[in-house]
Amino acid sequence: MTIRTFIALNLPENILNRIIELRDSFFKNTSELRWEEKNKLHITLKFLGDTDENLIPDITSSLSELVKEHSPISLKISNAGLFYRDGKPTILYLDFLENEYLLRMYEEIENLMEKFGYKKEKRKFKTHLTLLRIKNDRYLNQIKNFTNFDIDLPEFISDEITLYRSILQTTGSVYQPIASFKLINRRDNGT
Repeated sequence: MTIRTFIALNLPENILNRIIELRDSFFKNTSELRWEEKNKLHITLKFLGDTDENLIPDITSSLSELVKEHSPISLKISNAGLFYRDGKPTILYLDFLENEYLLRMYEEIENLMEKFGYKKEKRKFKTHLTLLRIKNDRYLNQIKNFTNFDIDLPEFISDEITLYRSILQTTGSVYQPIASFKLINRRDNGT
């Protein structure tokens, strides 16, 4: 049997709360927008997709070994942006300042997952956090204006990677953690 899985870098609770406060202060009276729930806000490092359940123990064990070589990561949100499909904006996201340390860890995860039969991502890795999936044009001007908004959040440390299961439902996807791993090694983390 297969399950949909992905690997993500989690953000600290206080930063998630600040992101939601910032979003809500900018977007007033937009209750029809279907924001990503707080428990779904993360940085996706690798979307695996359909995964044979028999591989989960080996993937988990390999990730556990990989994170032992990595320290908590210093991150800073830079601004908001839009991803487009066929010329139309489809996702509002938060962008991060580039972090070479995170890029190296991402590459190691890509190489590790290739050993399990997952193809490497062809697109360049972009550190981002999805805030909103845009379904219609109703608030499009306000959404576009948010990309010019000064996002003044402090630099923060992220210290946990999670292997998630994604369950598709009619109301959207639900994420269930399969295994989480703390980044504790104290070598250079990009600060």
